[in-house]
Amino acid sequence: FHRRVQALIVDQAHCIGEWGEGFHPMYKQLHRLRMTRTFNVIWNSLSVGYRPFW
Repeated sequence: FHRRVQALIVDQAHCIGEWGEGFHPMYKQLHRLRMTRTFNVIWNSLSVGYRPFW
């Protein structure tokens, strides 16, 4: 598994901050993957929930 994963992408990242602890309980577990030394991949969080600046 670890050799095949190249990136970990978190979508709806703005909901984590807006909705707090109740957004999705499993999101709290993501840090466990990051702390695993054998799981060295690119991490990215994305969000479309921001207002446009123009």
